[in-house]
Amino acid sequence: LVVAFLFNFMYAWNDFLLARIMLQRQQLYTWPLGLQTLQGQFTTQWGIFATCSILISVPVLILFLYSSKWLVSGLTIGSVKG
Repeated sequence: LVVAFLFNFMYAWNDFLLARIMLQRQQLYTWPLGLQTLQGQFTTQWGIFATCSILISVPVLILFLYSSKWLVSGLTIGSVKG
């Protein structure tokens, strides 16, 4: 159950295409979608882009570290005979 939650959370967190289609105002953008607004037509602010990329990945990393023991046991439960 934890594995399914973690995979669904990561899918929703990183979903770009559906959020881009559905959300019209920048105030409603998700963090990954807001990161795309830092890219201009002719220039990109790479320092801010890299910093925001790291900050966006922190919640997923914390969730993974917190639930890693359940993730490993859930993924190996089908492969271990005993």
